[in-house]
Amino acid sequence: MSTTASGLARALLLAALAGCSSGAPVETPGSAPFGFGRSASAEEIARADVDVRFDGVGLPAGSGRAQEGAVLYRARCAACHGGSLEGNPQLGVRPLVGDVRHAVNNLPFAPPLFGYIRRAMPLDAPGGLSDDEVYALVAFLLERAGVRAAGERPLDAGSLAAVEMPNRTRFFVTDGVEVAVPEIAPEAATP
Repeated sequence: MSTTASGLARALLLAALAGCSSGAPVETPGSAPFGFGRSASAEEIARADVDVRFDGVGLPAGSGRAQEGAVLYRARCAACHGGSLEGNPQLGVRPLVGDVRHAVNNLPFAPPLFGYIRRAMPLDAPGGLSDDEVYALVAFLLERAGVRAAGERPLDAGSLAAVEMPNRTRFFVTDGVEVAVPEIAPEAATP
């Protein structure tokens, strides 16, 4: 490219960038600052506000029993996660229960399990389960993982927040963020 052509291309690029970053928002009467969109309604915000913290803040009202969760698991979850929670390697789905390397047992706190299932499951209809159905599924998973005893009272926000997960001691909380505690080999721990 000639010097004149490259200089002209550079000038056009700078002019285009200057026009894009004029700093003045495009507004039309009654519109958002960018000229499109609208404010979300209270109902839309409530539907999207589904985060659940590790300490149980954000868990909704409702409850469910493991027996109900077992029926629901067979109907809505087993196709991907296996009839015995063994996972499905062909789909890249790991086992749900077992030792601490498996999905349920690896969690340091139980409430985020509720939040994840409520947001992302089942795969064919994410967010399509009621809160009671999610509590029932979580009760079933925790029972099968050996975290809750069979036949315990229904799982609800209070009882889920109180669950002591088997891997909890391998994590600690700092400023509300879960952090894994690294394993230190015995020989590395001594000076």
